Amino acid sequence: MRRRDFVTLLGGAVTAWPLSADAQQEKPAIIGILSPARSDGQSQFAAFRAKLRALGHVQGRTVNLEFRLTAGRLEATSVLAADLVKAAPDVIIGDGVASVRALRSLTTTIPIVGILGPDPVAGGLVPSLSNPKGNITGVTTLGNDLHPKRIELLKEAVPRVSRLAVLWDRGNDPREVMLNALSQYAAQLKLPIDLIEGGKPEAFAALTPDRLREDDALMVSSGPIHFAYGAEIVERIAAVGKPAVYPESDYAEIGGLMSYGPNIANVFRRLAEMADRILKGAKVSDIPIEQVSRLEFVVNMKTARALGLAIPSSILSRADIVLE
Repeated sequence: MRRRDFVTLLGGAVTAWPLSADAQQEKPAIIGILSPARSDGQSQFAAFRAKLRALGHVQGRTVNLEFRLTAGRLEATSVLAADLVKAAPDVIIGDGVASVRALRSLTTTIPIVGILGPDPVAGGLVPSLSNPKGNITGVTTLGNDLHPKRIELLKEAVPRVSRLAVLWDRGNDPREVMLNALSQYAAQLKLPIDLIEGGKPEAFAALTPDRLREDDALMVSSGPIHFAYGAEIVERIAAVGKPAVYPESDYAEIGGLMSYGPNIANVFRRLAEMADRILKGAKVSDIPIEQVSRLEFVVNMKTARALGLAIPSSILSRADIVLE
């Protein structure tokens, strides 16, 4: 073989190798995330990423995350949902009912895995939990069903409470749904309800001494916008010196008096598992909607002492976590 022929053949072989490697390397899947959060560094997303890594995904190699965050602005949800659908991700995570509704109105083909509120069937998101059909599945968090237990725990911890102010996330629950979830049990306790519209950052300014009575306590309802502004809500309630019960342990960990509800990091880990199944070929319609089964009751004793409260032993003995 002449040297010129050898060089030509060698050059052809060298250029063929990277082409073969590229052909074997698949393009990373795209997971879109639509959320009222303020940063993609929040704890629920850290849990989501960690679970994807545990399932074998590598950022930039097997999967890329596309975030669209409304920072608590409900009116931005539809615009960002449209932008995310336009990016044609392989699966979308919908953080909360408002996000899932906006996405559902835009696509019937892209799989949507979401946090679906207390009753996605009654809310018209899916026809059935066990057989959701369509392109939506996810997790339901039992939000309103837990309110009686939260009221019970708060009343037992602070017997002097004579009225309950409820900060309600308008983007998560209609007003009448919230009232129905609260009124019957509160009436049994002869505990009047003051419903304060939340679900938007400027609403937290309503938590003032002028609005709240001396023996008021507060309950913060679940919802992704409240979760996004959890630190501000806890600080505002601390500033008015009122006892409060919160929907998730994250609030108690940053200074809320007590919380009862699901662990949101665990919920996002489960969403990651569902997304992984879809990326590996499962049909979204074949993945049943799951109901949160594990609930946590957390008491923050440092906050109790700051409020001058003596938390009964009956409460502490039932807590899953007591923060000192």
